[in-house]
Amino acid sequence: MTTIKSIKMMKTIFIEPRASWGLKDVKEMVGFRWVLWMLILRDIKLRYKQTVLGIAWVILQPLLTALLFTFVFGKWLHLPTSDAPYMLFAFCGLIPWLVFSQSIQRGGTSLVNEAQLVQKIYFPRLFLPMAATFGVALDYLFSLATFATLLFLYQYPPTWKVLLLPLWTILLFIFSSGLNILLSSLSAHYRDFKHIIPFFLQFWMYASPLAYSISSIPERWHWVFALNPLTGVIELFRWSLLGEQSFPFVLFGVSLFSSFVIFVFGLIVFRKLERTLSDVI
Repeated sequence: MTTIKSIKMMKTIFIEPRASWGLKDVKEMVGFRWVLWMLILRDIKLRYKQTVLGIAWVILQPLLTALLFTFVFGKWLHLPTSDAPYMLFAFCGLIPWLVFSQSIQRGGTSLVNEAQLVQKIYFPRLFLPMAATFGVALDYLFSLATFATLLFLYQYPPTWKVLLLPLWTILLFIFSSGLNILLSSLSAHYRDFKHIIPFFLQFWMYASPLAYSISSIPERWHWVFALNPLTGVIELFRWSLLGEQSFPFVLFGVSLFSSFVIFVFGLIVFRKLERTLSDVI
């Protein structure tokens, strides 16, 4: 009786190629949402399962990097950081950067790394780069908790601006998701991206205001750094967490526009290349 009932409840799924995104895709992803959740949990468990320090790496990585920045750029080069202690300034910039860089490292080649899974069973392929992006959400929360501890130790109280932090967090994850979707589809068809992504991230780190403030750059070069969407995100995080006075309107506009353009462009490229994914992966 149970067997007959379970068979009747089974749903037939028709797999067909689609030229563009539509309502069917949204319904399909909602129906398979449990797969996305399972992929996110699996990534989190695998990342810390065989490490000695486990979740402590989430705290140590930005903390040690911020200490290095403080010694080299704060104590030695004396770079300006407005009114905030340099340790807080550096750690605050590293929070969005580590979310971005770690998600790209995992999501940029997620389709290639999960080739056996893609070829054996059906589920929305878009979930693989998305799972890599949202899999670092736990790291993000622990980084915020560490930063809150630093604020207490430095006796640097937050302001009302911290209430707007969720908006910049959403912007950060939209940008990371869009770039992951784009890079994962390209790396599946062109394996050169597997070697390009690490170099790409290293270059991007120096092009982002992590160890320095955008105000310390000559004004005639501000437009160059403004083209980097992460510049706006990092400055918005510092505006909220450190209570900096001036809101970066131009940088916010560039980051918002770039994030949505890259996300939409990534979806278009992904859908176009998805049709031959199983053949080339």
